[in-house]
Amino acid sequence: MSIKTKRLPPVILLIFVTIFIQPTSAMPPLLKDTSAFSKSIEDYCRLLHLPALAVGVAEGDSLIYFKSVGAVGADDIFPIASLTKSFTAVALKQMEGEGKLSLQDPISKYPNQYFTPDRWTPQTTLDHLISHTSESNPPGSQFIYNGSKFNIVFNAFSTINKTRDSNDMTRPFTEEIQDRILTPLKMTHTLLRFSENEHGHLRKWLVPVYHLDETTGKFQSAGLNPVGMQSGPGFGMMSTVNDLVKYSSALSRHKLLTDRQYRQLTTAFYPGSPYGEGWFTTRFEGIDIHWAYGYGGNDAALLLRVPSKNLTLVMLAPCSLPSATTRLGYGNPFNAMLVCAFFRNFIPEKTKSPGFTVQEKFARLATLSFSPTCFHPDTVKTQELLLELMTGFPSDAIWQTPTAFELVSNSWNPAILDFGLKMADQYARSAKPHPAKAWYAGLIYQKKGRPEKAVSCYEWLAGGDQYNEQSYKFDAMMELAKWYKDTNTLYCRQILQRMIRFKEYININDRQYSTAKEMLAQLTQR
Repeated sequence: MSIKTKRLPPVILLIFVTIFIQPTSAMPPLLKDTSAFSKSIEDYCRLLHLPALAVGVAEGDSLIYFKSVGAVGADDIFPIASLTKSFTAVALKQMEGEGKLSLQDPISKYPNQYFTPDRWTPQTTLDHLISHTSESNPPGSQFIYNGSKFNIVFNAFSTINKTRDSNDMTRPFTEEIQDRILTPLKMTHTLLRFSENEHGHLRKWLVPVYHLDETTGKFQSAGLNPVGMQSGPGFGMMSTVNDLVKYSSALSRHKLLTDRQYRQLTTAFYPGSPYGEGWFTTRFEGIDIHWAYGYGGNDAALLLRVPSKNLTLVMLAPCSLPSATTRLGYGNPFNAMLVCAFFRNFIPEKTKSPGFTVQEKFARLATLSFSPTCFHPDTVKTQELLLELMTGFPSDAIWQTPTAFELVSNSWNPAILDFGLKMADQYARSAKPHPAKAWYAGLIYQKKGRPEKAVSCYEWLAGGDQYNEQSYKFDAMMELAKWYKDTNTLYCRQILQRMIRFKEYININDRQYSTAKEMLAQLTQR
């Protein structure tokens, strides 16, 4: 089913709402009244002042619900950022089935000039990269999201696909995705690259993207010039609601992968991981949810599948806020208000538990807390909401999630920090260390005047070579360098030297690298 709207001039912050729904007679009884879901979307758009949004729900290959804000349609083309990862995983699984590679192959089997061995160990496999477990020690033992490192699987594409165009770095990847997925499924509005000759006719479908000027609280056009765009395994593609429905439906009908192959991609990589291979995987109230999301500089995207219900949710936005306010990279789809609303309206029998109510409240709290202050300057109100949840549901499992640790560590409210101290102590006693929680627990300890406990968190995180591309690790190393610079100069120098070594194969242009170099130079002169 293809739906499109007449292109209108973009008007920032003017909400233009159009609802497209199949005739009532063709709809399941559950979907006869979608007014509550529509209202949730409208309220959400007002909350974040979104300039545009597209939300679709499909049953199988039929788009049974579509709502747009900001004059966009289901065939309009949005950047989808890290949704690209799911396509990469599907293509790799196909190549594995054809005997062209094994996901257990060490990445060192595929040398390449663009990604060098500094970024992996001899034990690191393709599977470790696409499961986001390559930074743990040993590789494969712990999930930590790293969108950039996912791109290293490009080495396998470039080794196997000897493209004729040697000047086009990403062509080995884009050709495989085009030939394996886009062309067979007739995903004609999905782009991996853009040339005027091939894709010029699609320009009219490109949705302008926006960035927020937090000084004025206004979204401004960021422009969108697709010429020269290139996609890599981790991000870069553009697509539409309709095309993503085709993609999801093809997965359900095993047009791209066998049932066994799909289950391998969407099974937790190790017990307790929120991620399989290229896909997040969540089990909620007895049903499996498979999903992927995108978070770009000026875009946000979500594709969520509920196979047992034959339902797909698609959300696309031309600004980053829908993803920036959710922390979906930690692995909980219900951090997103729209996911909660989708379940509340399309799978209501699964939303009757008290735990779902807590999650709905928590999702709104996270959205408000991580929103720009120009939209929601009343931080007292946000803190009151956090305290209300803590008081009403003090034993809920949500308080041991990384998102909760981040929310609490950002607060200076004494009652919230007292509760946070209990969270941090519970985490410290657990046998499941986590880099994000270690960092935020350290901040909570610092704010509560427990510096020794904070240092203990930072020491675990800063030590070893695991998580060596994570900002949490670098932040912990900087805190330790400040802590020891006057009491243990030798140890401080060792910390800074390790940090500089890690940074040199990631980014030598950021402030932390410069600060570490300056501190090391000062210590050397002593």
